Amino acid sequence: MNKKHKTNKTGKNTVNRVQESLWIGLGLLLTIVMGPFIYYLCDSNIFVQLCDQINFQIIGAVIDWIIVLFVLLYLLPKLRITSEEFGLSNPARVLKKHALLILGFLVIGIFIIYPVSEALNSFLGIGQVGVMETYNTPMQWFVLIFVGIITAPIIEEILFRGFIISALNRYKQAFAILTSIIFFSLAHFLGYGWGSVIFTFFWSLLPTYLYVKTKSIYPGILLHILNNIFTFLLVSLIL
Repeated sequence: MNKKHKTNKTGKNTVNRVQESLWIGLGLLLTIVMGPFIYYLCDSNIFVQLCDQINFQIIGAVIDWIIVLFVLLYLLPKLRITSEEFGLSNPARVLKKHALLILGFLVIGIFIIYPVSEALNSFLGIGQVGVMETYNTPMQWFVLIFVGIITAPIIEEILFRGFIISALNRYKQAFAILTSIIFFSLAHFLGYGWGSVIFTFFWSLLPTYLYVKTKSIYPGILLHILNNIFTFLLVSLIL
């Protein structure tokens, strides 16, 4: 009787592990294909007119928020990841405690990682980190702020740091961290090219370290927002 019970329990555990792997796979798929999927929609004959009328970046941002809500409200419970394990607890306390570290990493990203990446890209002959854009109309400024400064940092930290690392930690933390960095870097290829992939690979070490050290998603989000304010907003105003 005990042997039969043990066999049933082992079989149930195996089924649970397979189910968890499938849910993780779904989350990874949604995370890595969201960018190419949006580009495909806007390149198709059906949606090209819609993307011309409503900036495709806004469409992409809306789809990204839907994916994040699905991950937070559906996948996390399926994987039995609590909000505390994910890093959603006590934002004010965590940000106050690690404020200097966040600001230090911001300086490192701007004045060390960015120029080093530019030099490496130039040496490899693959172009700049990103394409500098100008913003002249209210709609362009709205897209910049809503997509580049608000949506992108929150969405990317939740998916690439929060979900990937917390979901894959059950296997091995080093594997989870490496997967997070690679996925995050490759996600910046469309629209920015290999130059941006190299920069984001090195830059992602900063929010990844913050997430692992603080066990909170908020320091990485704040760092990401400040970085994008400098990259998209301040540089655009100066130039």
